[in-house]
Amino acid sequence: MHSPFLYEFYQKVVRRKNYVRQPEIESLRSSLLQRKAKIRVTDYGAGSRVQANDLRSIASITRTASMPRKKGMFLNRLLEYYECRTVLELGTSLGIGTAYFSKARTVNSVLTIEGCPNIAQIAKENFDGLNCSNVELRVGRFDKALKGVNQVFDFVYIDGNHLEGATLEYFKFALEHTHEDSFIVFDDINWSDGMKSAWKKIIAQPNVHVSMDFFQFGIVCKRPTQRKQDFTIKF
Repeated sequence: MHSPFLYEFYQKVVRRKNYVRQPEIESLRSSLLQRKAKIRVTDYGAGSRVQANDLRSIASITRTASMPRKKGMFLNRLLEYYECRTVLELGTSLGIGTAYFSKARTVNSVLTIEGCPNIAQIAKENFDGLNCSNVELRVGRFDKALKGVNQVFDFVYIDGNHLEGATLEYFKFALEHTHEDSFIVFDDINWSDGMKSAWKKIIAQPNVHVSMDFFQFGIVCKRPTQRKQDFTIKF
């Protein structure tokens, strides 16, 4: 790696092993995986490839849509190492990923947005149970819920809609509401041809100087002092 920033990122975040595993979050996941009750899901984006029916069990939503433990711990480490304090998340789901953000020691506030009211209600219960007092949950379409948000974020996580045009619009919003050292994370960058196209357009932007492709997700940074570089990192 030719970039000192990327070398540090790889050594201190990707490869780091001495981290807290957040057992209370994984205990919640185990509990959700046992819940067979079904709820009606409102989906404003590309939908689910796994479940076409809008009536889905809480267990199945947990299994297919919640952030995996490995990724949650990785992003938790990132937030702590780079002392991120403000987080924006588009796509709360049941709140597993949100909880990993909330529990990072440096994070003061998490603004998370979920489109489906029924899913958001369960997420709210989960935040209360985990004492995630620094989380603000908004419900509704992302574009409407983001109106009036003028905050600058250290970390933005985008996991919703999964349509190319919408993803590019969220990227535009993220660029306008982050600083030079912020991290912008896109989930499912290889989920569809549209998401692949969106990712290529995002990393080609002149104000994106660092991109990291982890296959399942991607991270971009402005960092204007860096020479423009794109990396593929095994995760």
